[in-house]
Amino acid sequence: MSVLRPRNRTIYFRLSQEEFGRLFELCGQADGPRSVSELSRAAVQKLIQSQNGEAPDLPAILNRLEELNRKVEWLVQAVGAQQAGRETPSAANSTSDVVETE
Repeated sequence: MSVLRPRNRTIYFRLSQEEFGRLFELCGQADGPRSVSELSRAAVQKLIQSQNGEAPDLPAILNRLEELNRKVEWLVQAVGAQQAGRETPSAANSTSDVVETE
């Protein structure tokens, strides 16, 4: 793998033997990083990306999934009611009549 930008800066930090061992084990996986250095660099890059707002907002995603789940449940009830010849569930059971997309 060629380096597009020369890496001429060094960061040192200390780890316990246990911490280093756990990092080293991650490097032994077939699809894992080739070295502890590469693993550390990837972790720092991920941290930088999350600080720049590039990481997904987990609470917002969970809220959206809960909302979608409620709407799917409402649709299942509506289809079941229609198949049984009953009226569809009231809109009061639904949180919103329109599914928003991003």
